[in-house]
Amino acid sequence: MVIPALGMQPALDFLLGAIPPGLDVYLVDDGSWPPLEARAVTIIRHSRNRGYGAAQKTGYQAALDGGAGRVVLLHGDAQYDVADTLALALALDFADVATGSRFLDSPPPGLPAWRSLGIRALTSLANLRLGTSHSDLHNGARAFRAGLLRRLGFQDFSDDYLFDHQLMCAAIRAGARLVERPVRMKYGGDVLSISPGRALRYGLGCLRSLL
Repeated sequence: MVIPALGMQPALDFLLGAIPPGLDVYLVDDGSWPPLEARAVTIIRHSRNRGYGAAQKTGYQAALDGGAGRVVLLHGDAQYDVADTLALALALDFADVATGSRFLDSPPPGLPAWRSLGIRALTSLANLRLGTSHSDLHNGARAFRAGLLRRLGFQDFSDDYLFDHQLMCAAIRAGARLVERPVRMKYGGDVLSISPGRALRYGLGCLRSLL
């Protein structure tokens, strides 16, 4: 399990408390000050904030080096329900990638209309370009078979938010089997959220990547 995190120690404490014991957890502290603290997990610290994508790269590489067979991504701000996200690992019995979706059930409370519209539009364009039919290709709750991660060359992708999109497109283009499952999540001031300006840059980056 990989947890990229930046600050928000109380949210991280809640998240770690909800994880069942016995799982290998790699916490990537992406330059937090004061540094994040946690027990019974492997902590990898970036000396400075290198970006959301860079934190994932560090965590995935550590999990692969540690012999993981399946890798689950959890966000350190506890935005995604832990039980729902961990269940994605079970979906890998039938797939190479399992992702959460905001739209298989009712959209999460507090989801801004502009964000919902953007996610749906970018997902529709990706479906058209890649020949797929998914509901939410921009969800941060994800699980991967280790063998797929090794094949994708993820170290070459963006260090910023665009990493998520690049990794998913690379998986689809590599012929990976992808399934979606409902994952509960929350919006609001107690979770980290991309700003409208950065969301616009992310959307433009996705368009460039697809077109």
